[in-house]
Amino acid sequence: MRTVAYASIIGASGYTGQETLDRVLAHPELELVAVGSDSLAGQPATALDPRLNRNGGRRVPVFIANEAALACEADVTFVCLGHEEAAALRPSKRSVVVDLSGAHRLRDATLYDEWYGFSHPHPSELGDWVYGLPELMGLGGRELPASAGVRPGRESGRLQGSARSESARADSDRRQQGRLVANPGCYATAALLALGPLREAIEPDGVVVDAKSGMTGAGRIPKASTHAGFVLENVSPYKVGAHQHVAEMAQLLGFPVSFTPHLLPIRRGLIATCYVQSAGPDLRSLLEAHYASSDVVTVLPVGVTPEIGRVQGTDAAELGVFSDRFTGRTIVVCAIDNLGKGAAGQAVQNANRLFGFAETDGLRLSGVRV
Repeated sequence: MRTVAYASIIGASGYTGQETLDRVLAHPELELVAVGSDSLAGQPATALDPRLNRNGGRRVPVFIANEAALACEADVTFVCLGHEEAAALRPSKRSVVVDLSGAHRLRDATLYDEWYGFSHPHPSELGDWVYGLPELMGLGGRELPASAGVRPGRESGRLQGSARSESARADSDRRQQGRLVANPGCYATAALLALGPLREAIEPDGVVVDAKSGMTGAGRIPKASTHAGFVLENVSPYKVGAHQHVAEMAQLLGFPVSFTPHLLPIRRGLIATCYVQSAGPDLRSLLEAHYASSDVVTVLPVGVTPEIGRVQGTDAAELGVFSDRFTGRTIVVCAIDNLGKGAAGQAVQNANRLFGFAETDGLRLSGVRV
């Protein structure tokens, strides 16, 4: 019998919310029961995008307020809000929560003032959240279990009579089983996919990460730095030495990195070039071994470079490994889609692991689009 889990999305009108919505609708094991957006509450799905609810696709319910979507206590809730707004939420005690913001990524509450500009309202609860980078689980912090024994709400189209009561008992200890998931940031995802498996094999001093991302990484709310007149025909660094994702990188790696992000004049896609010094081992061999069984991350053959164009619109990641013949350093390049593996795709991947679904369910991984 096919088991289906109920899903809700909070903040569905933003870029990450819309991308998450698209993946939930394509997921064979998730059924959408609530779509939250304070700006679109009471309006039909077509208010967000006229492609919804047409051509025989799965139906999207009318938008409701975010608070109401959270209160519906679906089996899994995807939180797609701003950092400070997400930090103020009190998660349901009955559901898995995957937070796509930065509100719960850092274990040290004092770092939020420094990196996010606000004091965390629930500092004592940060330890309950698991940092959800599936390919690196177990390398740092608490581990996200491959399946936490979550009981979804429906089986073969019929409500399970005891599912809710059993779920309530099981979910009383969800925090001990990793049911609160902090989805990593897009830059952190790319850098950590490249560096995480190597952290014990490289010199910790002098690691440099140079990364570039499309403009959707800045969110849907317009600002001067994402205006077409600023972005087009321009490449600009921003938050130099002060981007919040560097704190995530240091937290998992165990040492600081020098990180500079840049804004590209494209809608989506991200590429991170990482410069490291091996402490002895062959770094390509380590990465190939680590990702040998991955359906999401590919270590490209020798001489093949990762490209944004090949991962745009997907949830895949490409890694390339190169030797710098002049300095003896190793250069590891990672390309992802900032809205895919860097956000919505990874959120769904995390949910898949917790529910015991196939890890690639609902993900965009195939095709050779031009």
